[in-house]
Amino acid sequence: MKNTAILLVVCLFCASVSFAQSNQDNYKAPSGYQGFLEQGNGITFGKNSTSMFMLSTTHGCHINPNLYLGAGFSFSWNDEYVLFPLYTAFRYNVLQKKISPVMQIRLGSYLGEGGGQFGDLSVGLRFGTSRDFAFSVTL
Repeated sequence: MKNTAILLVVCLFCASVSFAQSNQDNYKAPSGYQGFLEQGNGITFGKNSTSMFMLSTTHGCHINPNLYLGAGFSFSWNDEYVLFPLYTAFRYNVLQKKISPVMQIRLGSYLGEGGGQFGDLSVGLRFGTSRDFAFSVTL
């Protein structure tokens, strides 16, 4: 299952890179406030490695067209536990195009199951569908 998901992300990336050159010259990433609503699957590392389901929201602003700074919280769970990560988020859009590589790091701590440190590193593609909406596929 994990290999299938990785293969899908790689195929999407390759297909979008070839598409990325067409009709994007007048696109500009939004500035100012921006909010994110995300769904994901995660893997915990440590003594008891397991997978989990995550819902998160992040709110902040673009410092410039490429760099975003925000803060947010997440709700993560699996069969064994529930976590509430609180984090700061840094997001970098590599290009100012409709389709752009994107990198994100979220750092903070979590509440639940004894508490601890939280870290999330994502790399993927941002697909800008209009000035007010975009979606990202990240790994």
